[in-house]
Amino acid sequence: MAQYASTTDLASVGLPAVALTSIPLAQQDEFLQHAGDLIDTYLQSQYTLPITGALGPPNTFPGSLVRCNVTICCYELLTFRGYNPDEYDQNWRLKYEDCMRWLESLAKGEVSLLPGDDSSPTINEGAPKIVENGSPFVNGPVELNTRRGW
Repeated sequence: MAQYASTTDLASVGLPAVALTSIPLAQQDEFLQHAGDLIDTYLQSQYTLPITGALGPPNTFPGSLVRCNVTICCYELLTFRGYNPDEYDQNWRLKYEDCMRWLESLAKGEVSLLPGDDSSPTINEGAPKIVENGSPFVNGPVELNTRRGW
């Protein structure tokens, strides 16, 4: 079973600790593992499993993976306990849906999980053009207007 976040992570970046007090740690771990298993179904198309890391402390898995594990777990815990996003605040459902879209992008290779796996162009397209002597719009050096203070 995969698990990328611990119960400590669940309390620090997920639900408030007071909301978790009535949920046994074993059940929190079980929901974290189920969320991790779901994540692995997306990761397997682009990454060799298992992803290496340690729950810690400190947790050495990529932060985006930890947050995704926590978000899925929190949403599943809330719905298990009777949370209805259509009736109440939709924040957790929106976070869950964002996480699922991110996982879909990971599975397609559109985004990267690991630092250094950047597939973006090496040229900084759209960056400003720096001109040392003069302006690209005026022939010759640019004259500063001292009355403006710059």
